[in-house]
Amino acid sequence: MSTMLVSIGLVATALVAQSEDLSDRVSREVYHLQSDDVVERLEAARHLRQLGDQAQAAIPALIKALGDPEIEVQRAAAFALTTMGPAAKDAVPALMKATKSDDLSLKTHAVVALGNIGPAAKPAIPNLVDILKNAEKYTTRSEAAGALARIGPAAIPALIKLVEDDKDVAVKETAVRALGQIGPPAQSVLPQVLEVAKVNDDPTLRRAIFVAFGQIGLDDKSRAIVIPMLIDALSKDRVEARYNAAYALGRMGAKAKQAIPALKATAKDDKDESVRKAATRALQRMQGS
Repeated sequence: MSTMLVSIGLVATALVAQSEDLSDRVSREVYHLQSDDVVERLEAARHLRQLGDQAQAAIPALIKALGDPEIEVQRAAAFALTTMGPAAKDAVPALMKATKSDDLSLKTHAVVALGNIGPAAKPAIPNLVDILKNAEKYTTRSEAAGALARIGPAAIPALIKLVEDDKDVAVKETAVRALGQIGPPAQSVLPQVLEVAKVNDDPTLRRAIFVAFGQIGLDDKSRAIVIPMLIDALSKDRVEARYNAAYALGRMGAKAKQAIPALKATAKDDKDESVRKAATRALQRMQGS
């Protein structure tokens, strides 16, 4: 018994020492983040990023560093904040400002950090929508969409407005993907998405819509409209359209059983192996195997 107690005591002591070491390290990096030497500030921000959410005590200092006179330090501070998750909610105003920067790296890190903060970043929705609409690079637009998806249901009204009203098909497609990532909470806007699907033949947009249907899930009324559309898509010329139709039907499972004959034909006869496999997986889900 005494040996066991000694062992427990040693483990507890080691854990306390480790905690103290981490606390000391974070404090040291925060101190260097305020140095007059730009290299020290830059290295401190990078070290805090490596510590990730173990360095949450440094969040106030990182927020301050977003206003550093050197752009490299601003970038590193924003990058570090991407690792802090919801605990960085106090950084939202400073990160919103950073999303307006002309520096693409800083802007992108700020977007990712806002998304990782989650619902508490709701005030940043207009900033992120602006980036989604106007970003020149697909990756930046995609990061903004992902951030909106992680903020969650609060972003749905802004996203469906883009899907319905924006004239740029790429913007519509990216917004649809974000709605799909939000999942079942986006069921409330399925009627609007369905209307867009009916009047748009762009294959990339339709693919995103089909995938989103599978992610969001459909009510009975929507399903009655969507399943025939997906069955029809199984015979389209484009491989991607057929693949994504099979994928979306598979996500619906047994509720899309009326598609079984078409999926069986696709699984057997489609000229593309990936489509045949997607149809086979969809059948397995529908038939419970």
